[in-house]
Amino acid sequence: MNAFGPNARVSDLIHTLTNAGGDEATLVAVAIDVVGAVTGAMAVAMKADGERWTVEGASTMAAEAIAAVDGLPAPASDLAVVDVELGRCGPALLLRWPRASAAVLVLGDVGLHRPFVELLATTVESLMTRQELIGQLNDLAEEQVGIARLLAIRDVDQLLLSTVNTANQLIDGDMAGVMLGAEDDLVMQCCVGNRSRQTEQLRFSPGQGVAGLVMQRGEPCKVDDYLESRTITHDFDSLARIEETKSALAAPLIVDGNTIGVLEVWRRRPSVFSDSDVARLVTLANLAAIAIDNARLHALKAENLSRLAETTDTLSKQLGALGQARSTQTTLSRLLLDGEGADAVTRAIATKLNAGVALLSAELRVISQWPRTLHVDDIVPRLRSLSGLDRPGIDHQTVQLGPSRWLAAQAVRGGSNHLGWFCVVLGGEPGIGEDLVISEAATVTALCLVIERAAEAARVDHRQSLVWNLIEGTIGQRRAAVDQARWLRVDVNRARRLVRGEIIPSGPAGRTSSTDDDYEQARRRVLAKVRGAAMNVGVGELVAARGNDLAIIVPDRDLPAIRSLVAELDAAVAGVLVNHGVAWGVSGPCPNLLDLDRANAEAISAVRAATRLGLDGTAAYEDLGVVRLIVSNDDGDLRHFLHDIIGPLLQHDAERNSELVDTLRAYFAADYSHADAAERLHIHHKTFGYRLSKIEALTGLDLRGHEGRMQADLALKLHDVATGS
Repeated sequence: MNAFGPNARVSDLIHTLTNAGGDEATLVAVAIDVVGAVTGAMAVAMKADGERWTVEGASTMAAEAIAAVDGLPAPASDLAVVDVELGRCGPALLLRWPRASAAVLVLGDVGLHRPFVELLATTVESLMTRQELIGQLNDLAEEQVGIARLLAIRDVDQLLLSTVNTANQLIDGDMAGVMLGAEDDLVMQCCVGNRSRQTEQLRFSPGQGVAGLVMQRGEPCKVDDYLESRTITHDFDSLARIEETKSALAAPLIVDGNTIGVLEVWRRRPSVFSDSDVARLVTLANLAAIAIDNARLHALKAENLSRLAETTDTLSKQLGALGQARSTQTTLSRLLLDGEGADAVTRAIATKLNAGVALLSAELRVISQWPRTLHVDDIVPRLRSLSGLDRPGIDHQTVQLGPSRWLAAQAVRGGSNHLGWFCVVLGGEPGIGEDLVISEAATVTALCLVIERAAEAARVDHRQSLVWNLIEGTIGQRRAAVDQARWLRVDVNRARRLVRGEIIPSGPAGRTSSTDDDYEQARRRVLAKVRGAAMNVGVGELVAARGNDLAIIVPDRDLPAIRSLVAELDAAVAGVLVNHGVAWGVSGPCPNLLDLDRANAEAISAVRAATRLGLDGTAAYEDLGVVRLIVSNDDGDLRHFLHDIIGPLLQHDAERNSELVDTLRAYFAADYSHADAAERLHIHHKTFGYRLSKIEALTGLDLRGHEGRMQADLALKLHDVATGS
C-alpha cells in the first residue's frame, strides 16, 4: 500500500491511464479501476453488439444490474455520460465514446464525484483520439514508405504487381487489379487475390462495370453492394458470383489529363468504403499512374538505349568490315597494277581471311586454289546442287558444309558474261566483313580474267596472223613471219607439215539449226579445242582459224603418226558444232618455213580430195598421186605434179648430159619391155636397167607397179604436150 493511501492509489491509476499506449480495451479497464478507486462504486465494461450492449467480465454482485442492460441507450457517435435507471439496482451512469465499441457502466450514485467521472470520460476520449491519430500516422508512414518504394520501381510488370498489393493493404481489400487502356478498351494487366482465371483476362468497354464507368467518367466510383447496385452495368455478375464480390472501389490512373487505366479493389465481405478509403485509393492511383508512366518511359529509354547500342555495334562492325574491305581493295589493286593474275588474288584472300579459296570456271572446273592442299571435292557438288545456280542474277550463295565449315561463293562476272565462281571455305558463318571482301575479290578476279582473256585473245590473234602469213603471204610477208617465229622461240630449221581442216555440214540440217551468233561462237570453241588438243599432243601453238578453215603447222612425222595426231584434233572438236564435221588434209614434208606456201597448196588439195571424194579420215597429199590433178582447180597442182616426177629427170639430164627422159619415153613405147627399149635406144640392156633404176631413185616411183608407171606415163605425156616434144 502506498504511503499516501487511496489518493496515492488514484494518482498511480491516473498516471497509468494518461500514459497508456495500449488499445481501447486497456483504456477501458484502467478507467474502471480509476472510477472504483475514486467513487467506490462498482463499474463494469460494456461491449457493443450492433444496437445492443453486452457485459464483459461482470461479477456476480452485479447480476441484477446485468439483467437490466437491455434497456441501456445504444452506442453514440459523440461523447456522452448518460444517467440510466437499472430498476431495483437503482441509478447508474453510462460512459460512451464515439467510434468506440466499448463503454463503462457505473452502478450506483456517484454523487459529488460526477464531475470527476465526466472529466475521466473526457480524458479517456482524448487518449482514444490520440491512439487513433498515432495509428493513422503509422499508417501514413507505411503508406509513404510503400509509395516511395512504388515510385522507385522501373520494371512495369513489377510495378503493377506492387501497386495492386499496396492497394489491397491500404483499403483492406480481398482482391485488387490494374487495368490499362488497349485501343478503346480496358484490359486487366495484373490481378491478385482472384479465384478465377477469367478475372485475369477481363476486358472492359467504356461504361462497363465499375472500371468501365471510371474510365468513361475519369473519376472514382464505389459500389457497396455489387450485385444490387443501380450505378453500374451487370455484364460481369456471373464472374462476381464466382469471386463472391460484395463491394468494389475504383480510381482512375490519370497522366497529363488522360485516363490511361483504372485501379480497383474488391471485398468479399459486406462493408462500406469510407471517404478515407476513397481518398487513399485516389492518392495511390495518382502516384501509380505517374510511376507507370515513368516506368514506361524508363522502359522506352532502356529499349532505345539497347537499340542505340545495337546500332552502334552494327555500325562498328560495318565500319570494321568497310575498313577490311578497303584494305582488301588496296591489296588487290596493287596486285592488279603489278600485273598479277587470278592466282595471286586467290592467295591474297586466303591469307587475309585465313580460309581456303578456290576459283572455279562457269562450268565448275578448278582454275586456281589456295592452299594447294584445299579439298574441293565437296565444294563442287554442293555448289552444283544449289537451286537456281544456272539462273541469271544468282550472284551469291552461302551453304554450310559441316559443323564448322561454311562455303561462301560469289559469282565472277564480266559484263553479261558469267566467268566463274569465287569460293571461300570458312570456319564459321560469313559475316558482312567476309561478304564484302569476297565481293571485292570476285570483282578484281573478273578484271584479271578479262585481262587474261584479252591478252590470250591478242596472243592467239597474233599467232593466227603469223600462220596465215607463213602459208599465204608474199615472200616478204613470209620472211617477216619467219623472223617473228624466231622471236616466239619457234624452231625455224625444223621440217614441218601443214594440216588444213574445213568445217562442212555432216547432215541435211547444216547451219539451219543454229543462229549466226551461235555458229560463230561454236567456231571459236572449235579453235579453242584445236589449240588445246595441239598443246596436249606437243604440236605447239601455230594454229589458225578463219571462217570454216583451220590451219595447223605441225612438226614433220611419218604418215601414221600424222594421222594419229589429226585424229586427236578431230576428237577434240567432235560435237562442238551440231550436224557439222571437219575434213582434214595433210601436206607433204616442208623443210623450210619459207616454203610453207607450197605446203599450203598441197594441204588444200588434200582437203579438196577428202571433201569431193568423200574420203573417210585424213587425206595426205603424198597419197593422192594423179588424184590431185582431178580434184584441183589450180594450175599449181599440175606444175607441182610435173615438178615432182619430171623435174628431177630434166635436171639430171641437163647437169649430166644424160638421157633419162628419153629412156623413160622408150620404156613406155616398148610397152615396158627392157629388151625392146634398149634396142630402140641402141644401148645394152644392162645400161637400160641402170638408167631405169636411176629414174626410180630420182622420182621415188616404183616403175615395176601400175601406180608408179601410171604417174610417170601421165607426167611424161603432160610434159611432152606442154613442151611440144
